[in-house]
Amino acid sequence: MHFSALLALVPLVAAAPSSIVRRAPVIKPEGARLIPSQYIVKLKETASTESLQDAMTHLGATEANHVYDSENFKGFASQLDAETLEKLQSHPEVRTELAPVSYEDHLVSKDMRLG
Repeated sequence: MHFSALLALVPLVAAAPSSIVRRAPVIKPEGARLIPSQYIVKLKETASTESLQDAMTHLGATEANHVYDSENFKGFASQLDAETLEKLQSHPEVRTELAPVSYEDHLVSKDMRLG
């Protein structure tokens, strides 16, 4: 009896519009000392410079610390509040993950600029 009631709901569920939004997870490296609210946002390999600019409009008044706009990698590093992080996680051109910036990443980046 219960099975037939559930079976009657199948057409309704199948006809319902899909509201599932893919959200890019935040990947946190194990043991890393993370800089609070600092992230590297990676765009899909097929993203254009225009897509990069569009994603960066979500930053509002915040500016990107660094912009990556090469043939092989498009994205940016920036301080993100929770609301902006959530918007970028749902952006269609953002890759499948966002990476928090660790103190180690920050130090390596500075060393590379000095070198």
